[in-house]
Amino acid sequence: AEAVNAIVEDTTQCKFEATSPASDEVVLFNILQVLQAVVKCEAGVFLTDESVCKAYQAAFMLGNLDAELRSNRNSREVSELLTHYSRQIMGEITTVVFERLQQLQPGSPAADDAAAMSGVLPHISSVVAAAAAEAAAVKAAHAAEAAAAQAAVLEREAAAAVAAADAAEAKAAAMTAGLAAHQNA
Repeated sequence: AEAVNAIVEDTTQCKFEATSPASDEVVLFNILQVLQAVVKCEAGVFLTDESVCKAYQAAFMLGNLDAELRSNRNSREVSELLTHYSRQIMGEITTVVFERLQQLQPGSPAADDAAAMSGVLPHISSVVAAAAAEAAAVKAAHAAEAAAAQAAVLEREAAAAVAAADAAEAKAAAMTAGLAAHQNA
């Protein structure tokens, strides 16, 4: 039991020297895979509530790392793949926790604790849903900013194209007038 909890503790406290974005993301993927494996394995039933929360929190933090980096105006971005994978891990951890709650034997201390927590579970679900909604709102806001910036660029390019067309039309009219004047003379 101590070993499986130590795996979560050590994995969530993992520190590494950043080298390149691609290499860093491989390390972050591996961290997520270790957390997923330890929660889902047979020995995962021995994880304490604190360890499960740490695993979930680590996945949540990695899933929101991109938004956090953008809000700090850091030039490095996290790939969409890492963001989606971390959210998938959060979903799998949640599923495992609820499946294990269903497997508890009635009358056992763990089942009594789960029954006492039954009023808390809807609250936890609403907190998770609110966090997911907030993350989606941040992502939508960034997408809207990017779309507005691209629209402004396209508007400037269209205005430049119209100005070039007007200049070409004026030049053609001047050339036509010059040619007509030359033929009349």
